Amino acid sequence: MGNPEAPPKAGGKQPLLSPLEPRSDASKNHVVVVEMGGAKPAAARTGFVPCFVPIGWGVRSLSLLYAIGLVGLTYGLSSASTLVCVLVVALLSCLYVSAVASLLLGQEHPESAAATMAEDAVMIETPTTGGEGKSAVVVGGGVSGLSTAYYLLRAGFGKVTLLEGRHKLGGNNEPYDDKATKQQHATTCVFTSPAQQPHYAQLCRELGVAQTSHELYNVEGNVVLDGKQIKVRMGIDQRKEQGEGLFGDASKQAYLFLGTALSQLSWGQLIDGLAIYALLFYEYQLQPESARSVTELLGPRLSATAVFRDFFMGWVGVNVWCRFNDLDGFPAHAFATFIFEYACPLKIRDDESGPDCCVLDGRLITALEASNLACAPRYEQRVCTEAVCVRRDEATGKKLVVARRRERADVVAERAALADLGGAKPGKPPGNPATRGADGELFVLECDVVVMATQPRCGVDLLAASSAVSTTGGQEPPPYSAEAAAALAATTGGRELGPPRVPGALPAELQKWAEMECFTFVHTDAALAAGRAWVHETLHHVTTGKPYAHYAIHPRVGDPAPKYWVSYVYGRECAREFAEERIAADKVLEVLTPTLPIFTGATTVLRNAKWRAVDAACSDIYWTHCCRSGLQFHNNGILCAKRVVRSVVGDGW
Repeated sequence: MGNPEAPPKAGGKQPLLSPLEPRSDASKNHVVVVEMGGAKPAAARTGFVPCFVPIGWGVRSLSLLYAIGLVGLTYGLSSASTLVCVLVVALLSCLYVSAVASLLLGQEHPESAAATMAEDAVMIETPTTGGEGKSAVVVGGGVSGLSTAYYLLRAGFGKVTLLEGRHKLGGNNEPYDDKATKQQHATTCVFTSPAQQPHYAQLCRELGVAQTSHELYNVEGNVVLDGKQIKVRMGIDQRKEQGEGLFGDASKQAYLFLGTALSQLSWGQLIDGLAIYALLFYEYQLQPESARSVTELLGPRLSATAVFRDFFMGWVGVNVWCRFNDLDGFPAHAFATFIFEYACPLKIRDDESGPDCCVLDGRLITALEASNLACAPRYEQRVCTEAVCVRRDEATGKKLVVARRRERADVVAERAALADLGGAKPGKPPGNPATRGADGELFVLECDVVVMATQPRCGVDLLAASSAVSTTGGQEPPPYSAEAAAALAATTGGRELGPPRVPGALPAELQKWAEMECFTFVHTDAALAAGRAWVHETLHHVTTGKPYAHYAIHPRVGDPAPKYWVSYVYGRECAREFAEERIAADKVLEVLTPTLPIFTGATTVLRNAKWRAVDAACSDIYWTHCCRSGLQFHNNGILCAKRVVRSVVGDGW
């Protein structure tokens, strides 16, 4: 396949390229900065573009008429029977929704989140040539790293070596291993929607990974709203119902969830819920992506309502890794994307997949690993192994990766320390070898290109360590540099080495990401959910009174005889309170501690334009991760791996 440019978005506008500039003077020492050109983008616009103004006023007018109609009904039907009132209100509501839908549906701002998701859904042909005679080192063994290795091998690379710091592959999506049954159960991310995740669905078909439905239509779950249990049923039984409704199966899934939930709310909660839903749709589809936060979009009143706190934060916040204290900076378009792209999709992205919510467990990880290993000796993977630094051989242009092989017991103990909620957070989590003692053997790998498939902060650390290591003295070296220099000298015979060539925009973009800790409790405490199949609830810290979300669910929701529960809590302080006050300690089987990047306007707005330009400017080191293209699902990791591999072989996006 050639290198077609991305098609212009609706309205004839080409994707905007952001300015990619070198880092500040304080950090120039970290890498060899490659200056890059690029047109400066127009400032992010707020408010409707002109073509949408009539629609905006039309919706406002209809909303005003609807409100007037409800008030009129309150007085006009005061003596009528309850049934008559309900029927008249239902008729008025249907007319209102139909009128608004006729105005809004089909309208899409060319720089909206909806337009970006449509761009991301386009299938990409991965190269089958371009890597002949070349070698690569992939740092990170999650779905991003494994799929990157998979596509590098497909492109003909003669040698691909994958390094993973933990004792097993999987990254943030590592499953819980049931040693008694020898089964793996989903933990960190339970759900996948193949119909909305086309790159994931395509790769599963390639590798023969079957989808297992959660059978959500067989069970009822609960959202605890202002102390009241709202019973909700999600998903549809595609064996019985196919392609009916306004949007086919997608609409049935949305109606089933929202309809059953909203019908149990008070009138005030219903109006607030519909207002929040409409505002989020407005931000997702009718506005250009911007840094406007959830709080800014909804305003102080709606942000403080019980329906937002308990329903939307329980439903959406937990799935987009957004805590209550993140709302002031969390971009509203990213929050809304979960609703309209995944939970209640407006457009189906993969026609070959059914509408079911399916189990996301370790099968794709296992299949990728098996496929890669089948390419031996072209492929090699090393667990319990960390990349310490990367240097460039100035004579040959080869990259030299200094890595440290650690003892499995040390790695396991370190992971356990992170999950220990009894004390303070450990000083440094895994993944930053430049700050850990010398506890393993160093060795050097030679390659043509390095792909970091890591958390953003780990990428920053590796780039910083790579620039500071000196084989001839000079800069004040960080820990490990003396050992790394000795290992490099032994490998190269003392040839001149320098830092890798890295565009200044790469570390600059990585530094924009903040992180939070997620705590995933695998347990057997069924009392925690009070007999419910799944539950979203807002808990309050017993000491501070601050709210935090708790989501409890079975690894397969529709399992008639479930053995395990999975509970999610974000933030160490909240997780400690949950462990001490909410869950039976003797029923906790394992606590997993994935690290999650936090979305902000700086990391989401115009992200495709930014990363397209960054990838085009990279040569020695690239970076890929699920979060590059928005929500951190498997689909995003696979999509970004495809784009990076195409860039590595010179095809571009």
